[in-house]
Order: sequence, then structure tokens, then C-alpha cells
Amino acid sequence: MQTLVLKEAQLVENYLFIEDRHERLNAIMTHSAAGCHLPDQERDADLLVKGCSSQVWLEVKLVNEKLKIRFAADSAMVKGLVALLVDLYQGAAASEVETFKPTLFDQLELTRMLSQTRLNGLAQVEAAFLRAANI
Repeated sequence: MQTLVLKEAQLVENYLFIEDRHERLNAIMTHSAAGCHLPDQERDADLLVKGCSSQVWLEVKLVNEKLKIRFAADSAMVKGLVALLVDLYQGAAASEVETFKPTLFDQLELTRMLSQTRLNGLAQVEAAFLRAANI
């Protein structure tokens, strides 16, 4: 199993070769975490992430001390950004999640392109991963 540090480095490498930040963001928007889709019938109010500018439903479980994540979002941009986080955290050991501080969005030069509301929403998604790891 790859560590979060190595997974983050690989994700950054996968997108950083796209020199234009706007094109990089567009590439991320078309990305979706394979196999992590949360069907419409399972999107209930309990799974809504508070603080997001778009609707994001997030199911995070701890299975054998590893995160298992499914999600959905009603915005293409948010879906791509959350998918990137899901790719990073999917299958991560709870003990590693507790100590990891991601810099993915900074490294991809996306932080200054996103509104404060979007950044707050992404922080809430990351917080959900941390809460699941602490269960």
C-alpha cells in the first residue's frame, strides 16, 4: 500500500505537466474517482457536507482500519476536486490520515484559483476523512 505522501506526489505528477493552471483545472474537472460513485437513491441529508458551495454527498467508512469512500457532487468542478481527494485518501490507513497534512491543491497551484467558499468546502471534506479515521 502506498503512503499518502507517495500517493500525493503521484497525483501531483499526473497533473503538473499541464503548464496552464486553467487547463490543469479543466483536466481535474473531467476526472472522477472510479468506483466511488454514490447513487442518487443513497444521497440523503446525513451525507451532505456542510460548508460547501455546491452539494457534496460523502460516505466515509473505516473498513479494516482503512478509509473506504464514496461520493457525489452536483458541480463538475467540485466533483473533480473531491475525486482528487478521494483518490488520495481511498484505502489510506487511519493512523496515517490522522497525521497527514495534504498540500495537493497548493502544489497544483489551484488554491489561489478557488473561491474561499470552495476551499472551505474542500476542508470540510478533508475533515470528514479525519473524523472517519478517528472512529
